[in-house]
Amino acid sequence: MRRRWRLGQRGALAIAGLGAFACAACGVFAEQPVIAAPTPAVQPNVLQNAGFEQGADPWFAASPDRQFRVTNLKPGTGTLSLRLELPAGDAAPGPRIAGATQRIVSDTFPEFVSGYYYVDSWESPGMSPYVEFVVSIRGGGHPDGSELHEVHFMLGGAAREPFTSPTEAFVFLSRDEPSTGQWTYFSYPVPEAIRSRLGWDPIGWEYLELSLAVRDREGAADGAAVADVYFDDLYLGPQLFNPNRPEDD
Repeated sequence: MRRRWRLGQRGALAIAGLGAFACAACGVFAEQPVIAAPTPAVQPNVLQNAGFEQGADPWFAASPDRQFRVTNLKPGTGTLSLRLELPAGDAAPGPRIAGATQRIVSDTFPEFVSGYYYVDSWESPGMSPYVEFVVSIRGGGHPDGSELHEVHFMLGGAAREPFTSPTEAFVFLSRDEPSTGQWTYFSYPVPEAIRSRLGWDPIGWEYLELSLAVRDREGAADGAAVADVYFDDLYLGPQLFNPNRPEDD
């Protein structure tokens, strides 16, 4: 809890009286001493506009044919949140995606990610859709020489890895269909996931990206999935300063 520093009227009079006494007695103070205000705490969240209260920027669409929205329909806190939607009647062939991404340029690799998501509607023929967030690393000196690596953090809808790739790995926070009608907390230590799933510690990376996404793997081939998912109150930084931390986190 941030402490508030406040000087009441009685305290001000006492300090003023002390200054006057000292000045009259020995000429030490010519004026009332100035009390310095505490230095504001450093903001540890490396994400900008993590609660979407400033609109869309600097988030951008993860797919050019699928835009995201910032809306006031389902805010977690504040007045706005991110909405990712795979609507009914949008039965394009092949995989579909709704997503938003933010690029992060930081000299320090973020230790911890957390946030909340809310599933308003979910129809999943053939268990084809899933909701996730993804941490992408450009550069970093991986032994295989590849320039881009990704860890997919699965929040719900997929019981197994949806695809295989030598440069992408999966962490399952849930293998079940997501619960609807409630805000659900998620969190994970990012470096631990990279070490355990990709087998290396990034060094000298170019940039990182955090992506939020809802994906339909099958599209019209298995009947179009319907998904309406919101994200809010995101955090990427030191675990100690995680503002979303529940008592048992």
